[in-house]
Formats: sequence, structure tokens, C-alpha cells
Amino acid sequence: MLEPLALFLVSHNRRIPIHASAIRAGETAILFAERSGAGKSSLALAAD
Repeated sequence: MLEPLALFLVSHNRRIPIHASAIRAGETAILFAERSGAGKSSLALAAD
């Protein structure tokens, strides 16, 4: 129930929700955006 509400609030404020994971490499942020279950978290954990 919270997910639809969160998506509504994000899109209502002219933002685009992204299903992603991210890591920091020095001064750079690297974003892994993909569908659910694609391994974003595993890739971020392996890269850390």
C-alpha cells in the first residue's frame, strides 16, 4: 500500500522514480538501474 502512495507523491512533484542501486567511486556516483530481481544490489555489493 505504501509503494503506490510513494510513487504518486514522487510523480506528483514532477520527479521520475527509478528502481536502482548506487555506489560511490571517489567523487563519482554510479547508478545501477534495472528491473526488480536483476541483481543491482548484488552488483553494488560486489563493487564495494
